[in-house]
Amino acid sequence: MSSPRASVETRRSPPNNAVDGHRARKSTEMQSQPVTAPHSPQSPNSNPTSPANVHHQRFVLSDPVAFGYLSEDPSTTVLTRSTQLHGYQMHVVEQWACSRTHPTFVITAYTGDSSHIIQVGVLSVPAREESWSPRLRVYFKTLTQYYARRKDTPLGSLMVTNLSTFPSSLNIVLICVEGVDAAVIAVLTIRCFSGFC
Repeated sequence: MSSPRASVETRRSPPNNAVDGHRARKSTEMQSQPVTAPHSPQSPNSNPTSPANVHHQRFVLSDPVAFGYLSEDPSTTVLTRSTQLHGYQMHVVEQWACSRTHPTFVITAYTGDSSHIIQVGVLSVPAREESWSPRLRVYFKTLTQYYARRKDTPLGSLMVTNLSTFPSSLNIVLICVEGVDAAVIAVLTIRCFSGFC
């Protein structure tokens, strides 16, 4: 007469052919079942066909002062106030910084070097330029006049200046501080207003 323990161990160890048959049936069932991805909700901005993306476009601004000014426009929506963008450098234009009327005093240049990092903000603006407010028109028209062109980035469209075609009569100063913000640029501007340029 076998002990209860031996009986239990016998039930736990079925013949190899039974185990192989069970595994084969399980593998067949798994292959026949459709694979479905788990449902994950998407924000309106992540869906390219959503109404928000059909009627608006993303603009990336490296000038924190201009970003603050344009973010108050009723036609714009702030998507990101501060984030990093790799492969670009910022320059302050001395003459623009010393002027109280110029809409911006920062230009952005593409370098492609991932170690070059700038701090930017992202705005949602109307896709149709005809519906832009006067302040939007003036800002982008000014950049375009000085050879800035749109460049697509992972964050949106950024106005990028080709330094080789930038007027040599304008002095530019590289902002080499990583993550420069409005406070740093404000100091540069105050120095210019005070006659330290």
